[in-house]
Amino acid sequence: MDLLSPRAMLKRLSLGVAFGPDSLHLSLLSSHWDRVRRVDAETIEDFQAMPPDQRRARVHAFLQRNRADHCSVVVTLPRREVLLRQLDLPLEARENLTKVVDYQLVNLLPSEEQAVATDTLTVREESSPPRLRVTLFVVLRSTLERTLASCRELSLSPDRILPSAVALADYLRVQAPGTTSAPSLVIRLDPDRGELAALVEGQLRLCKEFRYDPSNLEEVLESEVELFRGEAGLGEEVPMQLFLAGDSDALGGAEERLPVRTLSPPRPAGSPRPPSRPSSADWPALAAAFCGFRRKDALEVNLLPAEQRPRKSRWEKAPTFALAAVNALLLLGLLLQGPVQQRAFSERMSRERERLEPAVSAFRELEAERNLWRERVGLLEGHRNRNAHLLAALADLSLILPVDSMVRLFNLEDGVVRIQGTSGQAAALPRILEDSRYFREVELVSGITRDSRGRESYNIQARLEDPLPLSGGPGLPTQPNPASRLPLPLTDNPAQPAAQPAPASEGAPREVAP
Repeated sequence: MDLLSPRAMLKRLSLGVAFGPDSLHLSLLSSHWDRVRRVDAETIEDFQAMPPDQRRARVHAFLQRNRADHCSVVVTLPRREVLLRQLDLPLEARENLTKVVDYQLVNLLPSEEQAVATDTLTVREESSPPRLRVTLFVVLRSTLERTLASCRELSLSPDRILPSAVALADYLRVQAPGTTSAPSLVIRLDPDRGELAALVEGQLRLCKEFRYDPSNLEEVLESEVELFRGEAGLGEEVPMQLFLAGDSDALGGAEERLPVRTLSPPRPAGSPRPPSRPSSADWPALAAAFCGFRRKDALEVNLLPAEQRPRKSRWEKAPTFALAAVNALLLLGLLLQGPVQQRAFSERMSRERERLEPAVSAFRELEAERNLWRERVGLLEGHRNRNAHLLAALADLSLILPVDSMVRLFNLEDGVVRIQGTSGQAAALPRILEDSRYFREVELVSGITRDSRGRESYNIQARLEDPLPLSGGPGLPTQPNPASRLPLPLTDNPAQPAAQPAPASEGAPREVAP
């Protein structure tokens, strides 16, 4: 897995290693957004009898298969290889705790020449007066060097070395609910011996290894529970939770009489199926891999000396931080891109509008002037077409009216003709106009009156039968002159000229001479 890949930035891997009497147990866990999942596990049997190259190849193949070349490595030691002591000290000893522990080591070691590696867990007890409870873990340097030599042979560089009981207790504190409210005890059973870790208020109070016989396992467990109650000062009425790390078959039916619950492992990565139950021998490696992820409330025990712990360079995470900074800048750029582009577009539009404003103003003036002239042309065209209508109707009227008829008013508006005048036969005029091919819907709009000379006054309204369309415009041909369609007068005397129509204009009297 590449350290610069996004997967490496978001997903962490931890490898737990546990050395058995003749086997090696490997367990690989992943943590993604604080969700721990099981990636893979493997047990290498007959480990001690294998050639070193074959051991290394088996471990390398396991890491290559799971792309776990870069992961934290945590190694567990069995309880029998770690010396544990509980120290009850006054609160003032916290300032010089290192010297106090060194003084206590003198009484614990059988010989001053034996070199050891130590680590402590310190808990403040709210008593009167307050005191410190210090749990001291001691491992011989020879045991530690043997474990480190095996890791180097496998090309593994451990980050932590801790007792297997501490790893189980740390796993129990996180994965099992209720460990902070009620005392809890986790048990791991091997074929001939067992290992337990006890917690009170979420703090480690006891790590112990015991021997048992399958026939009296129930009695041994009850005895260990009672011993723990007495050491922790817990009464009989205080409830206690018991958890089993491993297969429940190892209890041999004792789970029916003891309130023991089986500890659940993490779910497999990328698989919705229920997790398979690890065996009792696989749990130390699984719990050690869980301790490889950093947590604020973890049991910080590390028997690896400080000078041998792998030191990470301060520049190791520089590419990650640089990539994060570049991503942050890109995200900021994407967030600011819209407003910046919108502002630039608005400024450009404003400049273009200012540049085009004179041309637009001139165009609008030309357009207003064009509309004005178009209105004038339309008015003139309307008058021209109107006069054509008037001439056509007046010419026909001059031919069909009786000779004793006179027209005072001839008006044409919207195809409606109004004729006023005098005649000797006013009552016959509507019939005469109806027979014309120019007029229709002829009617008298007022009564006929007679003047002092005996002439009858009439007021007639009619519509043109075939009005000329009011078409034409600037640059377009108009309709043919209606005067070309006027009817020719019929006369018996060719020398006698036909009656000429009097010139007519709207609003003025028009007369037709006999």
